[in-house]
Amino acid sequence: MITDRQAGERECALTGLEITIIVAAVVIVVTVLILTPVGSLFTGGGTPGGLIPAAIGETGYSLITDGDIFGFEDTCGPFEGVDLVCVNPNPGKMGSLFVTVRLITGDMGAIDMEKAEVVFSSVHGEEVLAMKSTRPLERSNWTITGRSHALPHHDADEDNILEPNELFEILIYPSVPLADYSKFTVTINYPGGVPLKITRTVPPQIRSDKVVDLN
Repeated sequence: MITDRQAGERECALTGLEITIIVAAVVIVVTVLILTPVGSLFTGGGTPGGLIPAAIGETGYSLITDGDIFGFEDTCGPFEGVDLVCVNPNPGKMGSLFVTVRLITGDMGAIDMEKAEVVFSSVHGEEVLAMKSTRPLERSNWTITGRSHALPHHDADEDNILEPNELFEILIYPSVPLADYSKFTVTINYPGGVPLKITRTVPPQIRSDKVVDLN
């Protein structure tokens, strides 16, 4: 025969178990909501999303410069091992520039540089430069001159996919050379990422130096 005291103890025990089950259920629901995109809750599937996957995806699309940026006089080169096509060379102006890019430290994604868009803006207007691998390099184009790796004893792939810790050296060759004190902006757009903008001014040393530091 169950006494009143025993019934009270059983009721308390059941209440404690119910509370534990409810807390566990709440934790599971919250976890599912975080890991599942809102759309898939109604459509029943789709591409993995939610807060955590979205954060992981975004970290793969942050392009930055690495090291110094240089400008080259408007001659035929070679610059960084690349000859340039120049019909009317003008050593007193800047004809091309060199920049090294990489993913920001910790990024887990990759950028297909063949899908990147390089835009060059100056007092002469704005133009979209095409990526070329042919040599010599003609005006209104850009090219990858070298690939390296930020970690010792590691090598970069020979493809045009910029992966974590890889460094791509880029030579940019706009259609019109720039005189000293000319301001210009290079914008590198790529799918899924924030554009990288590089704004500089041509220094007067371009008149006497074959290479000028644009930092």
